[in-house]
Formats: sequence, structure tokens, C-alpha cells
Amino acid sequence: LTDTLPSVPSGSIILLKRGENYTVSSATSLDKSVTILSGTDLLNPDQATITLSNNFNITSGSNIDSIVFKDVHLVGTDYASKYVFNINTACNVGKVSFDACHIEILRGVLRTQSQPAIIGTYLINNCIIDSIAGYGIITVDVASSQVDNIIIQNSTIYKAEKFITSSKSTTGSVSVLVSDCTFNEMLVGSNT
Repeated sequence: LTDTLPSVPSGSIILLKRGENYTVSSATSLDKSVTILSGTDLLNPDQATITLSNNFNITSGSNIDSIVFKDVHLVGTDYASKYVFNINTACNVGKVSFDACHIEILRGVLRTQSQPAIIGTYLINNCIIDSIAGYGIITVDVASSQVDNIIIQNSTIYKAEKFITSSKSTTGSVSVLVSDCTFNEMLVGSNT
């Protein structure tokens, strides 16, 4: 997966083999629109697994239309420092989407760590998310970053220390929609 991503053109769909494991062992920066999904296999119903021993990031200065994960299992190797995205560059992304995914064992799902990262829409649909530590489902962690529209729907989220956090953002979001979700064992201590 990490060898393929730099070589495909923008707008590509990357089909992962069901039941196989793909490891992101070094920081992998994206600079183009891409969809990553489990392919069809009538003999193996298991999602392809992306094991995150490192994070996805965005190449500095990128303008990306969309990044989509569909029908994949994203799992971190620990809670201490693993995210799906830990964005520390100035960039613009129209949409980051997780659809029908299982996401687990991470410090956070998406974090804008530093620099002005602008995301138009952050969508989680029909996902199971569990065992997420102190950076929750999304954290905007720098004042110059923003996520305009946050949509979390038709999903189950449990064992998450935080949910949606904007610890330093001065601009906030245009809209936040949470609908038709199930929550269990959510929020630790004063993280309400």
C-alpha cells in the first residue's frame, strides 16, 4: 500500500485484498485524491486490514479533493502515538471520509497537529469505532486549522476517551451533525 500510493494518479481507487494485512510502517504523506477499499471476494468476507504502526499525513501545500476509506479495518499498534491522520502541514482537503470501516486502537482518528490544515467535510458513515484514546474521533489542535463540516452518522462508537475536540481552533466548524449513532463507554473523566 505505501509503495503504491505515491505512484498512482489522482482520483485512483486502490483495491485491497480481503483478509490481507497492509502495514503502514513509516509516515505516509498523501498529495492526491484517492479511495482505498476492500475488493470483492465471495470466499472471504473479512475486510482488508491496514495496520498503522505509523500515521498517514498530507504533503505540505497539497490541495486534495477527497480521501476515502471504504470497507477497511484500520487498527493502530498502540494508543500512545498512532492516528489514521496526524496532519502537521499546511494543506486543503475537500473531504476525508470513512465509510463502513472498523477503526480501533488509536490515540485519535484524525488530528490537525500544527500548521493551517483546512478540511471541508469530515464524514464517518456506517462505521464501528472502538478503543480510542485522548484525541478522540477528531481533534483540531491548532488555531489556524479548521474542519468546516463534521458528519458522524449510522455508526457505533465505544471506549473513546474523547469525541469531537477543538482545543485551540478560533474559527470552529460551520456545522456538526451527529445522527443515528450508538455510543457506549464514552468520555473519560471531565471530557464531556
